[in-house]
Amino acid sequence: MTRRAVLLGPAVLTASVGTWHLTALSAKDPFFPTPMDVGRRAQQLWFSSNPEASPHTGLLEHVLPSVLRAVGSWAGAVVVGVVVGLWLGRSALHAWADPLLQLARALPPPLLVPLTLTLLPWGTPLQVAVIFMGCLWPVLVAAVDGSREVDGMLIATARLNGATGIRLLLRVIAPAAAGRITAGVRISLSLALVLMVVSEMVAATNGIGYQLIDAARTFDAAGLWASVVLLGVLGSALNTALIGAERRLLPWLHRSAPTVRNMPHA
Repeated sequence: MTRRAVLLGPAVLTASVGTWHLTALSAKDPFFPTPMDVGRRAQQLWFSSNPEASPHTGLLEHVLPSVLRAVGSWAGAVVVGVVVGLWLGRSALHAWADPLLQLARALPPPLLVPLTLTLLPWGTPLQVAVIFMGCLWPVLVAAVDGSREVDGMLIATARLNGATGIRLLLRVIAPAAAGRITAGVRISLSLALVLMVVSEMVAATNGIGYQLIDAARTFDAAGLWASVVLLGVLGSALNTALIGAERRLLPWLHRSAPTVRNMPHA
């Protein structure tokens, strides 16, 4: 990454916040607070404790449970989706399961909330189930497609060298399908935050989604904006962490092709 690229991000963020501040000051709308108002409200919501009501801060009572539900359910969906998807993609059962996969892929993930409400108890089990199921399908479908797109010559060569069964799946098919799988994993991470918020709006007494809908009901504009900003920060942080993990675990996906300048001369 060049020095210009490193400086560009903070510069754009500063300019955006400055534009927001000036626009809010000129609008003088109580439902369009300034960044300073949002920051003060965020401090009250998540970093201040009320000894009479609760000895804990909102960070422990609302933000941490939301993050644990989202990340834990997403991680479980990734593990199950990759393992089952790689196996199903190379299995004869794929022809039977493909119509169900395509139907599940077409369903809007928030639809899981009302469906799950009729099957599970209200609260954390429902939220975990909604996030898990919503994140499962993108990873599962990506793993199935990736495993089926592996070059047949590569698989035949590996079998000639004695790779069969689990060894073939883990040492040959999984690395070759990693590019498609990581795309599904990134999509599922975004869905995890969406479904976390939606499920907490409907069936929770804590969490970021609960605070967001509570702020909307009480016309707490600064609290509403603070929740939106927090979700943006969380999404960016989780995506950055995921990219860092990909670079460490799957380095071949991030190796750039050699440029003309670096290519050896004939």
